[in-house]
Amino acid sequence: MGNNENIDKNALLNAILSAGGGKINQNAVDRAKKGDVSGIVDSLDEENKRKIKSALNDREKLREILASKQAREIFKKFSGGSNNGRS
Repeated sequence: MGNNENIDKNALLNAILSAGGGKINQNAVDRAKKGDVSGIVDSLDEENKRKIKSALNDREKLREILASKQAREIFKKFSGGSNNGRS
């Protein structure tokens, strides 16, 4: 995968969100780091906003998303490469 120490986490977050059709500013990133993701959700287009809210309200869908390989890779990058013994 490469060296996680060289990853610009803000740039990665911006790229992920931009790929979903939203625009994000540094304030939204800072708030998300503190646990307030409303700025990020609000930055999405209506369809993606609806999908996010729907997934967050469906406990099984949320578990499925968080258990996905893609989510684990994102978490791994944001945690500095540690996956706490999980694959």
